[in-house]
Amino acid sequence: MYNTRKQLVVWLMALTTACGGTAGETPEADQGTVSALAEEPLPGQPTVINSEKSGIVRFDATGDKVVFQPASSKPLQFQDWKAFAEYAQKTLNARVHTHPETGEFEGVSGDYDIAGAPGMADAETKTVRDVVNPVGAFLGGLQGYVYIGKERICVRPEVCGDLQIPPKDGKAAQALKSTGPTAQGERYAFDGTGTFCNASGFCIRGYAINLHSVFSWTSSATERVSGGTRTERFFCWKGIIPWVCSRQVGEPHSMRVVVTYVDLLGTAFSGGSSSANNSEKVERGSFWIGPFNPFNPPAAVRAWATCGAHSGSTASGSTGTRKSATGLMGCP
Repeated sequence: MYNTRKQLVVWLMALTTACGGTAGETPEADQGTVSALAEEPLPGQPTVINSEKSGIVRFDATGDKVVFQPASSKPLQFQDWKAFAEYAQKTLNARVHTHPETGEFEGVSGDYDIAGAPGMADAETKTVRDVVNPVGAFLGGLQGYVYIGKERICVRPEVCGDLQIPPKDGKAAQALKSTGPTAQGERYAFDGTGTFCNASGFCIRGYAINLHSVFSWTSSATERVSGGTRTERFFCWKGIIPWVCSRQVGEPHSMRVVVTYVDLLGTAFSGGSSSANNSEKVERGSFWIGPFNPFNPPAAVRAWATCGAHSGSTASGSTGTRKSATGLMGCP
């Protein structure tokens, strides 16, 4: 695990990269609107959908579909980073990065969007656990980490770290530690908008996440708070398999999130928007796992601020738009 001093050096080197960026370079994240996250699920339809483009993965947890079931209670173990990279490429459509001259492994990256409120069935407690970090949950399961050789890598800092995500009413729900390998990143990890509504009582909130560690993660999400279509999830059994069952009630609604990243020079880059109907949440983000080349950082490492714009509507009208912003840099 990186120590604080080494991580600081790496981040400062990443600043050098941002200063030397090439104008007009193609952003890593998918551009434009991504909508099509199914409103009416088909029985047995896959819940993790890889697009044809490398590096983009979509999670669909709308309606009766739940992405993470059944969830393993035992951490995944990989012999080395190469084995992990092969798994991430196969299951998450992740990009695998190697040094252009030495061929040495540098890490895996990807961009994702998700609609719905995914959950995990915990057979031991017979409860449903909420998922706020889809990539980390997909890899880390209930305990939130994987093993690379003998090294334990936390990919769900909200479970195996000291973060509480998402924030409540625009504030962090717990004090963050001032020491440790990811303390500086965690200090600026997230921010929320609070709750805002339309005339019929359909209320939403938004939040942005920006975390730098061995698991780097930046995203922005719009969540339903009240009104609209409510998805109720509950623990059940599918034969002998612990499962998550659901039902939906309420009036139709739509939600949208627009995401922009900002680098250490204050330059906005990458981003895009996602939308979904009758969903508990719509989110868009980027991730990076592993050591990385600071002279060619991917979006999740290069982004030192995450900026979100959040909106929603029902037949009675719009909630309007609010913005969320978190990170070391300002948002446009």
